[in-house]
Amino acid sequence: MKTQQFSPSTERSRLKYLFWGLGVSLLLLFFLFIYIYIQIIQDKTSTFDHSKQAAIEETPLEVTNSVTRYHGEYRYDIVAGEGVDETKGYAFVPINNKDEDIFYQMLTNTTTEQEMLSSWKSSCNGCELISIQPAIDKGNPLWELTYVDDKNRYVLDYFLMKNGDFYEQLRFKQ
Repeated sequence: MKTQQFSPSTERSRLKYLFWGLGVSLLLLFFLFIYIYIQIIQDKTSTFDHSKQAAIEETPLEVTNSVTRYHGEYRYDIVAGEGVDETKGYAFVPINNKDEDIFYQMLTNTTTEQEMLSSWKSSCNGCELISIQPAIDKGNPLWELTYVDDKNRYVLDYFLMKNGDFYEQLRFKQ
């Protein structure tokens, strides 16, 4: 029985096609990854303009400064801004739960971000702050402090905005 002999040039030709096919496949996967990433980022901020407009129309806010997203029991866009007499406040605009009204929290007679930060610094030695941002849970406006504690745990602390009292804590091992 005869076996077919391959010349060295035929063998190189097959390897060349294999490498080209592999290279094109990797290039296509790279562009697919970029496309999916852009779609995710656009989806994350797609509701911000609507939330700004709703906050201006339905709350005392007249100027919006920033919008952030909060994921709790429900998704909220949190619109920070100022009213007529330059009083600062937050409008908590529900995203998924359209039956719920926009909740507005003025920052007068509440615990400020700076007060929460200084209170946290004095109570948590050796901790590394990641962020502080407004949050909401069951109609309670909160401050969410995210940090890494001295035992290298990722911690989310929640404090009531109205008086700075402790509300909830979540700890995660890294």
